[in-house]
Amino acid sequence: MSNETKQCSTCGNFFPLTRENYGQRASTGGFRARCRMCDREAKARYAEENREQVREKWRRQNDRRKAAGQPWSEEDVAVIRTKLRDRCFYCGETLFGGGEIDHMTSLAQGGTNEFHNLTLACMPCNRAKGGLDARAYIEWRRSRGEPCRDIFWPTQEDLGDIRQAVETLRLALERRAAKQPEGAKILTFKRR
Repeated sequence: MSNETKQCSTCGNFFPLTRENYGQRASTGGFRARCRMCDREAKARYAEENREQVREKWRRQNDRRKAAGQPWSEEDVAVIRTKLRDRCFYCGETLFGGGEIDHMTSLAQGGTNEFHNLTLACMPCNRAKGGLDARAYIEWRRSRGEPCRDIFWPTQEDLGDIRQAVETLRLALERRAAKQPEGAKILTFKRR
């Protein structure tokens, strides 16, 4: 951890240059100019002075939530928690039965409440991620040297290789089935 400090552009106080004191812009990775306390006060002032714009922002967010579909169930959360071994999807910290539901593709980017778009995240990761999609947020964390879970994101090339392997396997199984003597039992498997 760095011993670097930064002066808040609003209050003029010096604080250690950390996410806890300044927060980071996910779009650039840089630290904000004002400390979190001054940032909170500025946002509260803005909300007070611009009530109509804030209402409109909340209306748009509620419209996106409604368009995203039915909210998740407790059973969905339990399955996700088991799959992640009760750890944050992004940093791997233990959630101790807590954490927040996160949309891997945010509602702002057209994501839904469908099971495949949901994961669990610790509060710091979920808040820092903001409207980014999961892949962009993990890339951002890695670029900052922050801990990340080892997650495989297939590239288009990987997907092509996977499709080719599946097609080759399908054709081999069809050829094998065609060579079976009459009356031979062919096992089939249902996907769950």
